[in-house]
Amino acid sequence: MASRLSYGMAREGLMPAALARVHPVRRTPWVAVLVTLGLAVLLAVSGGVRVLAQTTSLLLLTVFTVLHVALWRIKQRDPDPSPGVFVTPAWTPVAGGLACGALALQFPRAAYQRSLLVLAAGLVLYVLLNRARPQN
Repeated sequence: MASRLSYGMAREGLMPAALARVHPVRRTPWVAVLVTLGLAVLLAVSGGVRVLAQTTSLLLLTVFTVLHVALWRIKQRDPDPSPGVFVTPAWTPVAGGLACGALALQFPRAAYQRSLLVLAAGLVLYVLLNRARPQN
């Protein structure tokens, strides 16, 4: 999943263009796969599989918490969507965000430290790439 996400972000100009390279025969994002593999191996050998799993789970819960908050904000701004659009009750994203937040409280300190390092590295990469991109 991470390699496909990196590939898509590279195609949108949010990550280095090299990550958008695809294999000429298999049409897979081979550079993104190798970079993701390298990062996963680095994380796995630096703290073990348990810490890697905890860090990954915490990062996913963080993403889902942010997603639920965003959905709640969209629901607040546009309570009457267009006809034919799938609609859920307003409490659904609130309950999802609270559940994800509660689950995130169950992790050890090491998972939070590693997650913050990964998020900080992503933020630095994002800032550096945005400075390098020409503005329209």
